[in-house]
Amino acid sequence: MSVFIDILLIVGGLAMLVKGADVFVDGSSQIAKRLNVSERVIGLTLVAFGTSFPELSISVIAAINGSAGIAIGNVVGSNIFNICVVLGILAVIRPVAVSKSMVYKDIPMGILTAIVLFVLLFDTIFTGDSVNLLTRSDALILLLFFVIFLYYTFYDVKKTESISLETSAVSTDSTVVAMPTKPHSLTKNIVLIILGLGGVLLGGEFVVNGGTGLAETFGMSHTLIGLSIVAIGTSLPEITTGIVALLKGKDDIAIGNIVGSSVFNVLFVLGATALIAPITLTVNILLDVVVMTVVTVFLFFTSRSKGQVSRGEGIFFLMVYIVYFIYIVHRG
Repeated sequence: MSVFIDILLIVGGLAMLVKGADVFVDGSSQIAKRLNVSERVIGLTLVAFGTSFPELSISVIAAINGSAGIAIGNVVGSNIFNICVVLGILAVIRPVAVSKSMVYKDIPMGILTAIVLFVLLFDTIFTGDSVNLLTRSDALILLLFFVIFLYYTFYDVKKTESISLETSAVSTDSTVVAMPTKPHSLTKNIVLIILGLGGVLLGGEFVVNGGTGLAETFGMSHTLIGLSIVAIGTSLPEITTGIVALLKGKDDIAIGNIVGSSVFNVLFVLGATALIAPITLTVNILLDVVVMTVVTVFLFFTSRSKGQVSRGEGIFFLMVYIVYFIYIVHRG
C-alpha cells in the first residue's frame, strides 16, 4: 500500500510540476519584458532562485536532522543532474542557444563556485585536518560569494540598460527584451509567478517524498538517496521549467535557470544550511564534487565553440550522467 501511495505522489507531483512551470515561465517572461530586463538575468536570478527552493528546504532539514549525506548530496547531485540531464534533455529536444554573456560571464561563475566549494569542503586535503567539515565560517564565505554574484549580475543589468538607451536597439544575444504592446499588469505577473512557483515546489515535494519512500524501501544509503533520488526530485522544477521555456523560445531563461540554479545551490543553499547546522562530510563525496566541476568546465567549452549546445553534445551529457549514476549506485 505504501508503495502505491509513493507512486501516486510521484505521478501527481509531476502533473503539478508541468502546470506550475508553464505558469511560472509565463509570469517571469512578462516581468522581464515589462521591466526591460533580459531574460538571461531573469533566468539566472528569479527563476533559478525559485527552482532552488526544494534544494534549500531539503538540505536545511537534512542538516538539522544530522543527515549530512542528504544535505550535501542533494546540492552536488542536483548540480550534476542539472547540467548533464536537464541541459542534455533540452539539447536533444532542440539545440540550445547560449548568449555570449552566458558563456563569458555566468558559466565561469559556475566554475569558480565549484572550485570554491571544493577548497572549503576538503579540510583533509588543504589544511591537514582529520575531518572534512563545512563550518559556519565556510558558510559565511559562500554567502559572501553569493552577494557578489547578485551584485555582479544586477550591475551588468544596469550597464546593459545604459547601452540600450544610447543605441535604442536590441542586441543579438538577448541582452535587452523589447516591451510588449499590451503587457500584463505587474500585480498579475507576480501572482502568476507565486502560483506557478507554488505548483512547482509542491509538485517537487510530492515527487521527492514518493521517490524517497521507494528508495528507502529498497535499502539505499542516505548519501546515495541525496545524490540520486532527492537530487533528481529537487531538479524536476529545473527540468519542467527548462522544457517549457525552451518550447516557448526562451533559451536564455532555460539555460540561465540551469547555470543560476547551480550557483544558488552551492552558494546560497549550502551557505544557509551550514550556517544553521555545520556539515560533517566523508572523503567519499570528493569524486562527486570533481564530476560537478568537470561537467561545468565542459559546458563552458561546449558553449564557447558554437554558441549553442547541440543535440550531439546533449546526448554526450546524458551518457556521462548514465555512467556516473551507475557508479554511485554501485558505490552505494
